[in-house]
Formats: sequence, C-alpha cells, structure tokens
Amino acid sequence: MKQLKKILVIVLALAMVLSLSACGAFETKMVKAAQKMSKAESFRMDMDMDMDMSLSLMGESLGIDANVEAKMDILTEPVKMGGNMTIDMMDEEIEFLFYLEQTDDGYTLYLSPDDGESWVRRDVEGVEAPEVSKTEQLGMLAKLAETFEEQGTEEIRGSAATVYKGIIPGADISAVIAESGALEQLAELQDSAEIDLSGLDFSNLSDIPATIAIDNKSGMISRYTMDMTDIMQDFMGSIMDVVLAQVAKESGMEGVDLAALGLTVEINKVEATVDLFDYDAVKTVEIPQAALEAKAA
Repeated sequence: MKQLKKILVIVLALAMVLSLSACGAFETKMVKAAQKMSKAESFRMDMDMDMDMSLSLMGESLGIDANVEAKMDILTEPVKMGGNMTIDMMDEEIEFLFYLEQTDDGYTLYLSPDDGESWVRRDVEGVEAPEVSKTEQLGMLAKLAETFEEQGTEEIRGSAATVYKGIIPGADISAVIAESGALEQLAELQDSAEIDLSGLDFSNLSDIPATIAIDNKSGMISRYTMDMTDIMQDFMGSIMDVVLAQVAKESGMEGVDLAALGLTVEINKVEATVDLFDYDAVKTVEIPQAALEAKAA
C-alpha cells in the first residue's frame, strides 16, 4: 500500500504538469486571447481535479478516489507563484503551502506541510520554470482552434463566457512534455519515491477532450476543463511497466512476468477544471522568510 501511494503521487504530479502546461470564430477569439494573455503580468488560478481508479491483484479489487484542490497567485515574468493545495486520497487529507520562483539556473520550490511552521526547499537546476505566459506556448492554443466548436454560453465567476469544446491531440501533449522539461522534473521524484523513472515512455499518448471558455467582456480565457482519463491510463501503464520491471530486478526475478499475477490499474476518471481570473490584479507574491532560509532537500 505504501508503494501504491508513491505511484499515485507520481500520477498526480503528472496531472499537475499537464494542468500547468495550459481554439471559424473561435480561431479569431483564441488568437486574440493568446495575444492578450501573453501580455498579462499576473493572474490567479484555481484548480480542482477528481480522480477515480481501481487496483486489481489476483482477483481482488480496491477502489481508490483522489481529489486535488489548489489555489495560487501567479506572476508571469519572471515566474513566481504561491498558494495552497489539498490532496484527499485514500481517506487521508494532505494540506500544504507552496511557493515557486524562477532562478537563473532553473527554479526553487518551497513546501510547508504544517501551515508554515516548517519548510522544505528544493532547488531544481537545468529545468525551466513553467512559462505561464510565453507567447509561443499560448500560440499553441491558437493552433488547436480548428478542433474546437462553440457549445454555448456559461456564467463563470459572475461573467458570461463562450464555451468551446474539442480535443488536445496526444501527439501535441507528448511534444509539450518533451520540450517542457517535465520528465526532468519527474526525475526529481525518484529519490523520494524510490522508483527509477528513466524508463517512462510518453511518446504515444491519447487525446484529451477539453473545453475552453473565453470571457465575453475581457476576451481572456476564464476556464478550461480536461478529461484526462485516457491519457492518465497511458501514464499509469508506463509507470506500472517500470515498477514491475524494477520489482522483478530487485527480487532476483528478472525475466519473470509479474504482470501474470493479474496486477492491473484501471483509471476510471481523471477530470480537471481550472479557473483563470484576476488578470494583472496580483501585484506581489511574498515568500516567507522562514521558507527562504529553509535547508535544501
């Protein structure tokens, strides 16, 4: 069970990477939204992600639900963000504060699991911080425009927005993961998760059904949703292949197909909703002094 939780942490981290890597008439709106958002100096983001999966082993099945909620303030240039996250998984709730700031060599992440009483700092070098407003990345959204169709109008945070529905091709997600440094970020989890992630293969991923809502007044993206069920099944399949191979090696059972034991993981639902709002309203993100003085993990 402890190993399973470590695997789930990796899966949730993958989903977060996708969420932070944030389309006729829509093409025009999307281009304008991309142009406006590329100039935004700050914004706020609320994320809610629900996950339902099941683990089966030798005929026995275990259902697992997880929910992740995050709220954060974000400065775009240089990247600096701070907020809080709650993970409710397997009858356990984990809450923590976090800050992230871009550095010359990569970025620094600060985490507190006890409401600021103590902090852990992690310096990640050679990997770029998430480029939340980079013009070419937002331009990729415009490129996806041709796959989206208008679905109607929805009120989001008291303002009318036009909603468009389409897909994000898995090939594009694979390219984003390869170019973003996400795999290098996941490699940082190896020590704490005790799992060698070097064998993960995300080159052939499923499409992501998605919606994008563009605020009618501001012309900015106010919400997007993603159904990541299929792509997370892809992730889990790759992770399980790596884990089973590692277990076989460490137990002296190389060449034995541990999958024959009937170990399967089914992803039944992974859905994420992200609200973007208060563009240019965040003036500063102050990292607590105690976090700045924390020892690097």
